[in-house]
Amino acid sequence: MSLPCPNCGADLRYIEDYGRQYCDACGQYAPEGYGGGKGLGCPKCGGVLSYIPDYDRYFCYKDQEYAPDDYGKEPAPPPEDSAELPRFDELLPPEPEEPERAAPPSEIPAPTPTIDVQAAPTPPPPAMPEVAPTPPSAPAETPAEPATSSVTAAPEPVPLAPSMESIPPSTPLSGRKKESGVRVIEAGAIREAKRETGRPPLVREEIARAKKSALMDLANAHGLESMGTKEDLKERLIAELERKEAEETRAREEAAKPAEVPASLEPQALASVEEVKASIEVRPPLVEHEASATEPAHIDAAESPVSAPSEPPSSSETAISEEVRPPIRESSATPAWMIEPTAQPAPTPTLAPAATPVPETPAVVPEAPRVINPCPTCGRELSYLDPYDRYYCYHCKAYAPPVVKVETVPAPPRIGKPCPTCGRELTFIPDYNRHYCYNCKKYAPLEGRPAETPTQAPAVEVAPPPKPEPAPVPMPPPAIEIVAVKHPCPTCGRELSFIEKYGRFYCYSCKKYAPARVKNPCPNCGKELTYIAQYGRHYCPACGQYAPKEMTGRILAARSRAVSAAMAAATAPAATAAATRTVAVAVHRHANPGGAIAIMAAGLIALLLYGALWAIPTALNGAPYFTVGSAASTSALGAVVELLGFLLLGLGAIMGLVRLRTAK
Repeated sequence: MSLPCPNCGADLRYIEDYGRQYCDACGQYAPEGYGGGKGLGCPKCGGVLSYIPDYDRYFCYKDQEYAPDDYGKEPAPPPEDSAELPRFDELLPPEPEEPERAAPPSEIPAPTPTIDVQAAPTPPPPAMPEVAPTPPSAPAETPAEPATSSVTAAPEPVPLAPSMESIPPSTPLSGRKKESGVRVIEAGAIREAKRETGRPPLVREEIARAKKSALMDLANAHGLESMGTKEDLKERLIAELERKEAEETRAREEAAKPAEVPASLEPQALASVEEVKASIEVRPPLVEHEASATEPAHIDAAESPVSAPSEPPSSSETAISEEVRPPIRESSATPAWMIEPTAQPAPTPTLAPAATPVPETPAVVPEAPRVINPCPTCGRELSYLDPYDRYYCYHCKAYAPPVVKVETVPAPPRIGKPCPTCGRELTFIPDYNRHYCYNCKKYAPLEGRPAETPTQAPAVEVAPPPKPEPAPVPMPPPAIEIVAVKHPCPTCGRELSFIEKYGRFYCYSCKKYAPARVKNPCPNCGKELTYIAQYGRHYCPACGQYAPKEMTGRILAARSRAVSAAMAAATAPAATAAATRTVAVAVHRHANPGGAIAIMAAGLIALLLYGALWAIPTALNGAPYFTVGSAASTSALGAVVELLGFLLLGLGAIMGLVRLRTAK
C-alpha cells in the first residue's frame, strides 16, 4: 500500500536506490523519514506520521507539529507487588470484653488522664503490634510494671470509663517509604521524568551557534514559545537554562542542610477515626525479642499505673513518637451536656527556645534583556541594516520610522539697511553720501540727506536780553520719483521693448521675449481659457476646472460689443471713412531667384551627361561611350563638360542667395 503525498495527496513511489518516497505528481521527494511511524496516524488530522530519530518523536508534516511524547510508545509494565499486603482489619487487635459498669457516683471527680491497657491475645501472624509509648501527661515517678495479663484493682465497685482500643502509632509518609520496602512514586513524577529524559539538554555553546530551526525545536521540546527571531529564541532558551541551574543549586543547598528537630511540642487536635485509619501504614512482620513489649496490660483508673518499656526512650524518640502518634480520645460515663463547667487553672505557658532562623535562598529570576533600540510597535529590539541605513523589526516585519534629526536653524543675520531690490545690506559710501548695493551693482534711491543740527550763534554780551530764537522747521521728506512702467516684464518687472519686425515685446534684461498676451486669462493660473460650446462655459485645461459663470458672461458681452462696433464701423458713411487717418504699412518683399535656379539646373544636367558618356562607361568597359578622333581628344572633351557643369552649379547657387537677401 503506497503512502499519500504530504503536499498533493497523490500516491508515493518508493525508490529503493535512495530509500525514500517520491511523488510523481509533485516531481519531488517526500521529507526524509516520512512514513516511518510504523503505520501510526496523526491523532489530530489522521495523516501519516514521520519518525524523527534525532528527537525520538513522531512528526506530522500536514499539521506541522509533533505528536505527543508518549504517542506510539509501549506503555511501561505495571510494578510487581513485592508482598501481599494484609487487610486493614487484620492489623487491629480484637476488642476485649468490658467489665460490668456500676451506678454513676453522685460527685464527679476531677478528670485525671487514665489509660486502660488491656491484655490483647496473640495477634495474627502477618503483623505484630508495637509497644505503646508513654503519653507525656503520665508522671515520671510511677514505676513501670511489665503487664503480661489483665490487671484490674478495684477495692469497691467504681465505674470504669470506656477506653478506646490501643492503636499502634502511624508514621509519616516519608518514614513509610523507607520502612515498608515498597517505593511509592506518583504517576505525574514518572511522566515528568520521562519528559525530562526525552528532552535534549540545554548547552550554552550549542545555543549560541545553533541555527534558527534547531532553536525552534529546542524551544518546542522544553515547552517554550517557538515564534520570534533568532535572538528571541536564544534569550528564552538561556533564561530557561539559568532557571534550571538555579533550581538545581537550590535543591543541593536544601539537601546539604541538616534536618531540624522541633524545639517545642505543641498539643495537637484530636484525630478522627477515619484520619487514624488513613494514617496507619502496613508494615512487614517484625520479630520482637522482648516479650514484655508484645502485650499491653490493663491498669485500673484509680491506681493509674503506667507500663514503661524496658529501656528508657531518648528525648528525640519521645518527641518523634509524640508528634506522629494520634491522640487518644477518652470517653466518660456522664454525657458532656450534663457536666457542670468547673473553673480550671490557666495552663502555665512554657517558653520554647527560639529556633534559629534559616535564611531562605531567594529565587533566581533571570533579568530581562535590556532593549537599546525598542520597536515603537511591539517594543522588541530593532536590527540595524547597514545597506539601507534603517532600523528593521523582524517581529513586525516592517521598518521603523526614520529618525527625525532636529537641527537648530540659526537666526538670520541682522541687516542694518536692506536693499529695496534684493534685500541685502547696503554699504554707505561717504564720498558720495549715498548707499551702494554690491549685489545689484547700483546705488540705492536717494532719500535726502539727514537734517543738519543748527549751530547756535555765539553769545554776545548785549545789555538788552536776547530775543528768543525761532524753533527750527523740520525739512520735508525727500520726494521719491515713482516711474510708471507701461509694459513691465513678467519676470524682472523692467520695461519691455517692442520689436516691430516680429510684432512682440522683448526684455533686454532677461534676454528673452515676453509671453504672448492672453485674450481670456484664467483667474487661477493666468493661462488662456477654452470656450466649451456644449455647456456654454469657459474651461481651463491647466487647472482642470471651469471658470465662473460671471466671467463667461463678461467675455461673451465684450465679444458682442466688439462685433457690434465692427459692424457699425462698416456701415458708417464714406466721409467718416475718408476722415479717418490711413497708416501705410511697409511690405517686405524679396527678388525673384528663378534665373539662379535655371543656371543651377543647367550645371546639374552637364554633370549628368559627363557621368553617362564618359565616367560610367570608362569604369565598366575601360573606354568612353564614343570617341572624337583620338583617345586624348575624347578625354579632354569629357573634362570640359565636367568643369562646365560645376561652374554652372556654383554660379546658380550664389545668384540665388544674393537675390533672396535683396529687397525690392
